[in-house]
Amino acid sequence: MRRAAYILIFLELIQERNGDMFLGLWDTFIHTLLGIPNIALPIKVRLIDFIVICLLLVARGRPGAQKMRAKPMDKAMFASLATIVVTEIWGIVINGGNFKVTFVQLRPFIIMQVTAFFLIAVLRTPRDFHGLGKVILAAAFWRALMCLWFYLFVARQMDPIPPYMTTHFDSVTFVVGILILCSYALEFRTGKAILAAFLGSAVLLVAIQLNNRRLAFISLFAGLAVLYALFPSNRAKRTLNRYIVPTVGLYLAIGLGTGATKGPFKPLAAISTSGGAAAAQDSSARARDMENMGVILLLTKSPLLSTGWGHEYTPVTRAYTVEEGFAETWSIPHNNMLMIVCFNGMLGFMGIWIIFPVCVFFNARAYRAASAPIERVAAATSIAALVVYWNQVFGDMGFINYDNIPIVASAIAVCSRLSVYTGGWPEKGKSMSAAPAQRGPAKVTAAQPGAPA
Repeated sequence: MRRAAYILIFLELIQERNGDMFLGLWDTFIHTLLGIPNIALPIKVRLIDFIVICLLLVARGRPGAQKMRAKPMDKAMFASLATIVVTEIWGIVINGGNFKVTFVQLRPFIIMQVTAFFLIAVLRTPRDFHGLGKVILAAAFWRALMCLWFYLFVARQMDPIPPYMTTHFDSVTFVVGILILCSYALEFRTGKAILAAFLGSAVLLVAIQLNNRRLAFISLFAGLAVLYALFPSNRAKRTLNRYIVPTVGLYLAIGLGTGATKGPFKPLAAISTSGGAAAAQDSSARARDMENMGVILLLTKSPLLSTGWGHEYTPVTRAYTVEEGFAETWSIPHNNMLMIVCFNGMLGFMGIWIIFPVCVFFNARAYRAASAPIERVAAATSIAALVVYWNQVFGDMGFINYDNIPIVASAIAVCSRLSVYTGGWPEKGKSMSAAPAQRGPAKVTAAQPGAPA
């Protein structure tokens, strides 16, 4: 069952949807195979979603599936799903919304939680999550290599060169891949781990650069800041404070101070064009501002409950409309976080979003209680990955996208299992002091020679 989970996560991360991947201009040699999981079934779900649902039903009945897991995380997910049901009834049945639109608005988020329940049931120890991290890394490198191939042998022959290489949502996979490598290097601090972090991150950074998504750089900065804040104060962190932090500060000062946005300073363009005077000159940023204003105006009419799902907001201007290519434009603004708030009010948003603060809480407890580096890698990366996902939700339709499902579901599974495994949270019916005695099989030891003192 564990291998099945790995395969499904890998296929979800590297799948290719027609017309979406490579702007529909090119297909990989296994395009047909990678499109199979995305086949739409008559029951309005994809083939891969149906498989996950079936496996979840089987996995929940296996020995140990319901033990050694943080029950409050389960309750938070059930609360989120219950809130979705209530706001769906409020929006469709009571306020007369469009039911079909809610399939686009909600289906990926619901499938993400189903996937999380499945991963919690089958992945139980640090060794399992160590394998899961390798799967996510493999998918990130696969997509990065396809990005490089498309650029070198296809895109460069075009005039003009396409604005991006793979998809917008690969940003999350690329950035989380870098965060896994960096977290591993910080915790193990062996020559092999550090070299892998440098080389692997270089490949993924090139893919991010070629994919030309400014949100990816913002997410990377935010994710690295989270890892740095979590990392305990010790000799390694003092070394970072002495050399790396001043270097990064100098880089930011030169780049932002001079307005440099090319060459090694291109990542800073993501920051400069996302706010301030530079953003005012950027058509994409102006379009998002106008969109956000229309969404906020809807929220001000009913800040607690709003309209419910299946409705539209009134745009401030239609000058930037893309409704010819995306019929749900006025129901699904790019800022999906504001979408959740504006259609469901503050109460609805809190109920739907409750899973994320709870997940961060349990991952933080797992990180502090962990006794082995691989446990800290999994917990810290999961927190940073959630921050990357929030950026995607806030900046570019991350809530309604399927590509983010494996990343978020993995972070939830880590928090549920490792918080109990490490003793950071007691299993139901046991005291906190009794939890460490319930630790499962031996953790990954082959990769621990550089464990922190």
